[in-house]
Amino acid sequence: LHALGAFIENAVSFADTRVNVVATWTADQIMITISDDGPGFAAEVLPKLGEPYVSQRGEAHLGGGDMGLGFFIAKTLIERTGGRIATRNRTPPKKGAVVQTLWPLSILQAPDLD
Repeated sequence: LHALGAFIENAVSFADTRVNVVATWTADQIMITISDDGPGFAAEVLPKLGEPYVSQRGEAHLGGGDMGLGFFIAKTLIERTGGRIATRNRTPPKKGAVVQTLWPLSILQAPDLD
């Protein structure tokens, strides 16, 4: 939950007017997609997202730690629960960033206690 909250907070800080959070699932997996209508990820930052000390926050988006550690910690938390993340920009003409988290459902199911 902390990781998802961090991704949502990032989206809110960069969004112009809208943040969407959508959960979908199948028999095999659960996916939570967080998207916004802000400027999107900078081209030079996108391939490095999730590494420590990678940030694109400028004067207009102060409010986080500005060191890129929040995204790194959130990504690490997702991975430690058996999930993974994918990042991208929305397809033009739409603008904004997308962060998807994906877990195999088998990892999230409680063990049978019988």
